[in-house]
Amino acid sequence: MSQHRFPLDWAGKPWLLRLDAPIPGLYPADLTLGPVLGLEAIAAVGRPLAPIFASTPPSVIEHDPRRTTASYAPPAWGSLRLTATWTHTDPATIDLDLEVQTRDFERLRGFEWIILSRLGDDPPPGAHRSVSPRDPRSAGYSYDGRDPNLNALVTGPPGEPIGPWLAPQSGRDGWTYVEMVHPVDVSRRIHEGTLPFRVTRTALLGHDLERGVILRARMRGLWLPKSQAHSASLPAWQAFLDRPLPLST
Repeated sequence: MSQHRFPLDWAGKPWLLRLDAPIPGLYPADLTLGPVLGLEAIAAVGRPLAPIFASTPPSVIEHDPRRTTASYAPPAWGSLRLTATWTHTDPATIDLDLEVQTRDFERLRGFEWIILSRLGDDPPPGAHRSVSPRDPRSAGYSYDGRDPNLNALVTGPPGEPIGPWLAPQSGRDGWTYVEMVHPVDVSRRIHEGTLPFRVTRTALLGHDLERGVILRARMRGLWLPKSQAHSASLPAWQAFLDRPLPLST
């Protein structure tokens, strides 16, 4: 086992948590898709999307059979520290917990951490993109220069509930992938292409970050049998909402 690749069985299929990939995250061993719950980029007001994980290896890696934590210190972002923890909560479920902090006095306004889940090919350039923002401020992030791809982008009304994403065309016959993000932790959800969505970006946080502030976010990915996905996703969503916030520092 490589020190940057960690195998796991996720809902009966072999996967790899790849920290050496340009987008660190979960990749299936026998399917041409991924990443799932992948660390794609960060951004802030006045700073366009920066795919820093492709060029910034983890500064610290901690691993045990249930949990892997990777910490990052991107050099162009001062004393910013990013920590991602993937936890194999049960055979079908993986939780992703994120933590961000800085020691700089300069405030990072509207800081977002972009998580990518790709269950199929990317739509062609210029394809439809739909954005669900948490609030009016988050809605404006799509147009403040951080996102270079505004072609066919449509932003929905702020404040509508951002519930689970069910991906019935998940690349796995008979299974539906379900992805959840805590409503207070998500700034924007961006679905690429048209229904059924197979590529989704989740912009987390969207808050100002300054010295002494720690921002945290929670996501969950799980696999459900396709025949039960809609009914089973409701109690699974409630269980996720009831999960306490990890308080690591």
